[in-house]
Formats: sequence, structure tokens, C-alpha cells
Amino acid sequence: MATDENLPPFSFVEGGKVVGVDVDMLREAARRAHVALDIQPMPWKRVLQELRQGDVPLASPLFRTPEREAFADYLGPVHISMLGLFVRKDRMFPFNKVDDLQGKRLGVMRGFVMQDELDAAIKAGRVQVEEGTTVEQNVGKLVLGRVDAFINNVASTYYQVRGTPAAQQIVVLPVLLQEHRPAFLAASKAARGAALPGVEALGKALQKQMQDGTYQKILAGYTGQ
Repeated sequence: MATDENLPPFSFVEGGKVVGVDVDMLREAARRAHVALDIQPMPWKRVLQELRQGDVPLASPLFRTPEREAFADYLGPVHISMLGLFVRKDRMFPFNKVDDLQGKRLGVMRGFVMQDELDAAIKAGRVQVEEGTTVEQNVGKLVLGRVDAFINNVASTYYQVRGTPAAQQIVVLPVLLQEHRPAFLAASKAARGAALPGVEALGKALQKQMQDGTYQKILAGYTGQ
């Protein structure tokens, strides 16, 4: 199967080996399903291309979209994506809806696709944004007070700041912009003709791991949360 080679903490290459939350989830699911799984990291565009063409039978992590449902069957979740607002602990503010961000200056990742309502508020000029190219750069702006909040994937941010002084200075606000968006292991429809032994069991194992605490334990190992 194929997976993204540069999506920490979910799947990435470290010390020449593919690691991450998704990878650990998949290896545990393979153990439970008695399946031999060869996980190959590659650039994300290639992951999607090879899955679409049937060059690889399995790939992760895929969000469910109408376009992808045309060429992929979704099996089981490998992680849950949550989009949050990170702030300095000494500069927290009430947040329950996008209108609460009016007049705030937000740090965002360059090219990052956000929540629809927030995108509309940014385009209308009700919310100001300052783009950064890395999590470290955006967190640095937040710590220095150059932005009021930093919008990003919760797990990715906590992973990137873990063990740094910034980890003690920032926190994600309780109300998230996007709370529960599962990313899945998917099977190529073009490759399903070559019957994949154990694939259904693999999907069921992933679903079980989301319910029995396995996912939370694996995620905490990477984020410290």
C-alpha cells in the first residue's frame, strides 16, 4: 500500500523508515487481521495517481470526497483530523463561532484550505490573515504576539512543538473549527478485481481500534496530549 511520505505526525519518513500515527494504526490492524502489509511512502500526488490507476491496491490517508469515491472504496479510519485555533495561554479569548474572530489577526499555513465559513469571512475582510510557510514560523508569530491565533491541524501542531518552549506557551481553544473529519484507508476500484485477501478484516480492525482506545494511545505517543 501507499502512504504520504511527508505528513507528520500521521505518515512520514524518519531514519529511512516510514512511521507515524497512520502507520502504527495500519500495522496494528494488519496484525489483528493476519494480513502482511507492505507500506510504501511516496509523494502525495503519486499516492493518489497510483491508487486511481490501480497500480497500488491500497492507500492512505484519504478524506472522503465525491471525486475520490469514483475511484476508491473507503475501508476504515486511520486518523481523525481536527482543525483548531491555537492561542497564547495568557491571551485566550472566547470563541464559539466564526463571527467571534472579527477584528482578529490569524496565522495560517500558506495554501491551507480551511473551513468554508471562515474562508468567506477572510474574503470579506472581516478577519485578517498572515501566511506562514511552516508550523514553527506560525507558532513563532503567535508567541511574539504578531498574530492573535494560529489555525492548523491540532495533532500536527502539537507534534511540531512538542519538547520546545512554545509547547508550554500555547493551547488550542476548546471549541474547534472542525471537530471530526476521518481520514481513511482506501482500496483502489481499479485493483479490486485482483481479490485482496483480508482487506475487509483490515477495515474492521481499524474501526475497532478507533473505539477501543488504541487510536488515542497511538496519537498521544506522537503529540504528548
